[in-house]
Parts: sequence; C-alpha cells; structure tokens
Amino acid sequence: MSRTSLSCIAVAFVCVSSGSDCPAGGTVPPPIHSRGLSVPSPPVIFAMGDSICLTQLATLELSFGYGMAFGDSDHDGATELAFTGQMNSYRIWEHKGDNVYSIEASGISDLITYAMADTDQDGRSEIIGQTSGYVQVWESIDATSHPSLLVWSSPYLSNVVGYTAIGDSDRDGHLEIIQSVNGGGSASGLVIFENTGNDMFTSVFSATLTGPSSTGEKLVADLDGDDRTEIALCGDRGWLHVFESPSDNVWVLTSRIWTGLFNAYTVDGGQDTDGNGKPEIFVMGTLFTDSTASYSTVIYESAVDDSLVRVTSIVMDQGIGAGSNALCNIDAAGSVEYLMRTSGIGIRIFRSCTPGIWNLIGTAYGPGGGISVYDLNQNGITEVVWEYTTVRIFEHPGTTTDPSFDSSLRPLALDLAPNPCRAQATLRLSHPEEGVARLAVFDMRGRLVERRAVDVAGGPILWQPRGLPAGVYLVRLEDKRGRIVASGRGTIVH
Repeated sequence: MSRTSLSCIAVAFVCVSSGSDCPAGGTVPPPIHSRGLSVPSPPVIFAMGDSICLTQLATLELSFGYGMAFGDSDHDGATELAFTGQMNSYRIWEHKGDNVYSIEASGISDLITYAMADTDQDGRSEIIGQTSGYVQVWESIDATSHPSLLVWSSPYLSNVVGYTAIGDSDRDGHLEIIQSVNGGGSASGLVIFENTGNDMFTSVFSATLTGPSSTGEKLVADLDGDDRTEIALCGDRGWLHVFESPSDNVWVLTSRIWTGLFNAYTVDGGQDTDGNGKPEIFVMGTLFTDSTASYSTVIYESAVDDSLVRVTSIVMDQGIGAGSNALCNIDAAGSVEYLMRTSGIGIRIFRSCTPGIWNLIGTAYGPGGGISVYDLNQNGITEVVWEYTTVRIFEHPGTTTDPSFDSSLRPLALDLAPNPCRAQATLRLSHPEEGVARLAVFDMRGRLVERRAVDVAGGPILWQPRGLPAGVYLVRLEDKRGRIVASGRGTIVH
C-alpha cells in the first residue's frame, strides 16, 4: 500500500488563556454549564503561521478499538504497528520499505493493543493490552517471531477500557503494567502489576480515585525534576491525579487538581516544549461555558517539588468529546510541536517560541479519529498515524521519506555496559561496522527521546541519559539514511 494524496494545512486562530485551578477539594463538581457559571473570558491571540502540508504515505484498514502499539517485535530492523482490525483480531503490520506495509501476524484475541515491549526481558517481545475485563500479555515464541502466545492475564478488572500503559515508575529495573479500573457508575481506580519473573506479574499497588468517573491515558515521566517518576492521569470528570513513587513498590498521591474539563481522557507530555527547562503536562477534553462546549487543552508545569501550576489553556473548536493529542517534531526541525485532534475537522498543530505560549501554526483538515505518532519508516521524520474509517499514515515532506530497506539485513547486537546504568553507559558493536551516523533512543511508548550524531571511528560511544526517567529504553545506531545498524535495550535506574 503506497503513497497517495496530500493533505494540506490551513491556518486558523487559537484562544489562549491562563487561570487558577478549582475547586481545591470536595466532591466532583457537575459540568460548568449546569451550574450556571461561566469561565473568565480569555485573551484571544490570532496566530497566523506557516503553511504546512502532510503527505499521505499509506492506507491500512479499519481500526476497532482505542489503542495502537509500535515497535519491532521480531527484531528484524523493520518497524511495526499493531491494532485491533478487521474480524476483531489484533494485527501486526510491518513496514517493508517504499512505504509499503504488510500483515505479518494476526492474533485470535480482540485485544485492544497499547504497548509492544519485552517486559520480562527474556528476548521475546510482547504485546500488552486489554480484552473484555482483563489485561493480557501476548508473547513471541522466540526472538524472531511476532507475539502469538498468551502468557499472562490479570484478574478481572472491568470491561470498560482502562488505557493500559507500561513503565518503570518505581525505578527498580522491573517494568510495570499500569491500568485504570473504570467501573462506569462506580469509582475509578489505578492498579499496577510489576514483572516479577518470566511471564509473571504481581499486583503491587491499587488505589481508588475520585469517582464516580473513568480515567484515561497515563503519562509516566519525571515531571518535577526530582529524579522520581510520576504517573499522571485524568478522566471524564476532569480530575488530574499525579502519583509519585518515593521507593520500590510505593506510590503516593502528590497532586489532585480539577482541570475544569470533562471527557479529559487524553494526557501527554513529559517533555519541555517551551524551552524553560520544565516538562509540561497536556490534558485535553471538553470545556463547557454558558453557551458553548469546546475542545480544549490545559497545560501544567511543576512549580516546585510535587506541585503543579496551570501555565495556560488552549480553547479550540466547538464540540463535545475526548479528542486526541500527541507530541512530536513533525518537521524534524526546531522544537517539538503539540498536536490536537478536535471535532472531526482535523489536527491543530501548535509550537512554542516563548515560554508559556503555544501558537497555532496550522491545521491538517480531514476526517476525525485518534492520532498516534511514530517514525515508522526510520527516516528521522515522525509520521502521524490517523485512525478513522481506515488507518492512514502521514508525514511532513521535508526530506526524502523512505530509506532503502533490505529485510534480509538484521541489525547488529549493541552491547551496553553497565546495564542497568545510572549516569552513563558505554555502547559497543558486536563487530566493527562502517556507516554509523547517529544515535537514537526511544522510550517504551515508542517516543523518540534522544537523537544525535555520533562517530564510531574513535571506538566505543559514551551514552549519558541526562534528564530521562528510570525505565527501559530502545537504543539504536543508525546510518545517514535512517537504517538501523545496531540495536539494544538499556535500563536506567536512579
């Protein structure tokens, strides 16, 4: 399936506001419009920006579900995306070169896929997600095959979607499965299962959240710069909860803020996108006023340790819904942009040039649906994966979009020592290889967290993962065209 048309971006305007968080405590408030209150009128900034076009590279199939996973489960150097597709079975699509994708594997489960990783670090990759009321882990039978074997299932939680996430939030070197327990009319909860051995996961944490409500995506990152990882999540009633782990298998609630939004299932961040040295949290949902309902994003930063403040709000198109958001450097130049899918119109793209202010630089018009971001064709430019009636893959046409790829070439083994590491690790190839041009590091959600030029002619490469939270990372050495020369996994502990 190959490249098709261009989806051009037109500019619009954005309303930017700031304000305090409310209320500080008590019961969950009813929606704003039913209380007869209005939100203070924000200043309006008309932000005209550059015209941007996205090239549609591929069209796949209808996606049934709420999740998508990215990775390389068979370790052949070709990236994959997995989602629940036709016939209600999860499918793994692999990039074969020339922006062509093929189905390499299909699961018998109606698993809603959320992550692709090796959680028990046995060399066999897994797909993690939810089916019915259970979280499940499906694993490959060996290092060169795709996940096909059910190796673990949680106790029954809830048949409401729980937005599964993975991470090492207590920094002990063991990956966790982090899941919302959404009971519909009852209180929601947060549960954490930690890997304790080959195909083994043990419940290590359970907490009841503000309810009745449901919560959504989890952001796992060090949000206040204290070298402790937080878990941030929000939900339909707009309460942002932040848990921090002070020690192994211990999590405490450090922040509970009412955002003023509803249907606020979408949370992203953990990166400094405005250049002030502090990572942001982007919470997206619906803002109700006396007369309108609008898709909106509220942005938070850490003021001091274990304390968040609202930086600003982005109020966009009228409509009611959860929306979808993402962070990526869409043109592979300059700063990271914030993408906000709203009201069926398209994707709004924002960029910050001044701390605390994000300006709209363009809109990609098209049908609605969720958005995910990942560099699937390994050319250094992140693609936008847009789900609707079909899954479509777009890319900014800034450079050549598709490096050559030979599926018979497998990446070399990359040795990291020490592993786990704290401040630095040395990277060595299994044998000398010419053509290495850059180092690329991805977190377990598939997000690019570091990329820089390297020179292997001088011998081993020193990797110093400053500012990255504890967890497992995919470390790659690439050539100038983006082909993976060597690949390995590194664990950071603090």
